[in-house]
Amino acid sequence: MATAIALDPVAAKHLSLSLMHTMHQHETSFGTSWSEHDDQRGAMADARLQCGELNTSNAFAHALYLLIKNLPLNGYERSFKMAANNLWSERFLVGISTDVIALEDIVFLMRKMGLPEAFITSAQEQLPDANFIHIGFEQGQISTYKFYLEFPNGKGDASTPHPLYIGYKWNAENLDQRAISRYTRPQTMSLPNLLEKVDAMYGEQKENDVVRNIAKTIITQAAEKVSTTELLFVEVREENSPRLSFDINLYETGMHIRDLQPMLRDLREHFVIDEKEFTELMTRTEDDLAGHLSGGTDRNGNAFLTTYHACVTAGNTDTKNV
Repeated sequence: MATAIALDPVAAKHLSLSLMHTMHQHETSFGTSWSEHDDQRGAMADARLQCGELNTSNAFAHALYLLIKNLPLNGYERSFKMAANNLWSERFLVGISTDVIALEDIVFLMRKMGLPEAFITSAQEQLPDANFIHIGFEQGQISTYKFYLEFPNGKGDASTPHPLYIGYKWNAENLDQRAISRYTRPQTMSLPNLLEKVDAMYGEQKENDVVRNIAKTIITQAAEKVSTTELLFVEVREENSPRLSFDINLYETGMHIRDLQPMLRDLREHFVIDEKEFTELMTRTEDDLAGHLSGGTDRNGNAFLTTYHACVTAGNTDTKNV
């Protein structure tokens, strides 16, 4: 027998506010409650996010972790970026298929992340054509949130209106600092042409030569593991910015971070990065799969190199989708 409770409008409103407050407190401690969440998915997500280590000393990183930890994650990567006098390792990226999360939930997620309103409008227009979304955090001079739309590879021809990715990036503390990046569709080419492309990303500045050559050495070694047709080259351009960079997928090579360590040590020395900090990072990540290699010049023309990696025990087969 069904039971009904009659409440006057004031009591009903008070109950609604109390429930909202209780949910807010729960989500602050345990992460956002999504309709897609179940115990199995939650355990899988936590295994990925906490594999090896999840540095949550940054309040913005931790807030994003709580927002995504219960989502039906499709893939997960961490990364570290090396630049002059700096090693940033508090960086992560997750992927979610648009087939398993409602569009309304994606828009809600964007708002909870704090996407600038102009970005939300733009993303909503593109969402129906996207097959994945990717959400990330990057430690650097500022704390950066990232929201990507991925479009089906090979859809249309060279005149297609969509690139492979559109990336919305913004300063978590200052929404006026924001940018949109576009990632070209993957290109395959011979090794000489691939290295020539990487050369171009570092410009003509001689001071970039050390980083340029280390990136090319890593790519040359990767080409010894697989055909260059499996080293997909993606060019990245940022709107209203001189930043120019590349991304190459290394997953098919089966290489691990330990395989890259000789080159990364040379890079550490060049960038004058603290040896203890670097060694600790290498020890934590040496068994991780080498994921993507990203490099080029930043908005100020300075050379950088970023290495993405995936914890094998977190399920390396689905990290390729990130």
